[in-house]
Amino acid sequence: MRPGEKNSKFFYIDFESVKNAAMNLYSYELGLIKPLALKGNLQKNRRGIIVEMIFNDGTVAFGEISP
Repeated sequence: MRPGEKNSKFFYIDFESVKNAAMNLYSYELGLIKPLALKGNLQKNRRGIIVEMIFNDGTVAFGEISP
């Protein structure tokens, strides 16, 4: 079965609809109630980026980038 076919386990993107898509990036920082140790570093805040994609057909998709 090829990507994009019905019941495919792959995520399919029609790159024609992405050519003129808009992308917005929103950074955020949230204070943690309790510090978190990651690889020996004490984290007091969680930082990341929210990704918003707006496709030609009006579809809006969101994703997150964070450690």
